[in-house]
Amino acid sequence: RAKLLTFPGFVDTTTPAKITLWEGEKVCTNYDWFAGFPIPVFVEGDVLRITYKDVKYSGDPTNPGYCIMLAKPDWSGKFLVNGSEYLPVSHENTSVEVNVTAELAAELNAAGGIIVQGHNLTITKVEYEGQATPETVLWTGSQNAGGFAWFNGNGELPITLTDGDVLCFYFDPIEGAQYTALNICNGWDGGAIKAKFNGSGTATYGQIVITQQIIESLTDTPRVSINNLVLKKITLKR
Repeated sequence: RAKLLTFPGFVDTTTPAKITLWEGEKVCTNYDWFAGFPIPVFVEGDVLRITYKDVKYSGDPTNPGYCIMLAKPDWSGKFLVNGSEYLPVSHENTSVEVNVTAELAAELNAAGGIIVQGHNLTITKVEYEGQATPETVLWTGSQNAGGFAWFNGNGELPITLTDGDVLCFYFDPIEGAQYTALNICNGWDGGAIKAKFNGSGTATYGQIVITQQIIESLTDTPRVSINNLVLKKITLKR
């Protein structure tokens, strides 16, 4: 006889997710910035939208004196959009959209975060629209690493890493720290770093994207080391 089976609910992955990544009021007067925040795994076609107000005009049409830029969380450079590091801010509009190309998506994901930097305006919101990947919580707690430390004592993650995994780290900064670091090490050798996230001393979030090349480079048990932060949560996007 035929038997009726219960199937898992259908998930419509064609419906774009709209996520507010940050909201508040950041007055930017001299290329001010605020620390990196959680970002989804970007794919081609996603949209990053930045809302702003109170644009200050310099009076010189050739040098408007206001701008928004996207910087990498370790300050290793800017994300270029349409060949420029400046986004097209104007008095007529209240937001600017970045249409993510395949090349930009690869850069954003590899950087593991993003910093929004502004000049002569107030940034009020950063939004994402696209096919967001859900996060699975791997660990929560509070581990203080004023210097070098192994995550959770032995550095081991409660999963086996696979190609395409994204490890998401949430943490509090340590006052006075000049940088934060999260590393995937080859066994107990803290110097044998196979993948890493480096951020500013005020960063609160970082990502590490796992590739097949990273997995093949690990000849020992992968262990996570942390530096200059208070680790609060680790999640997985798969």
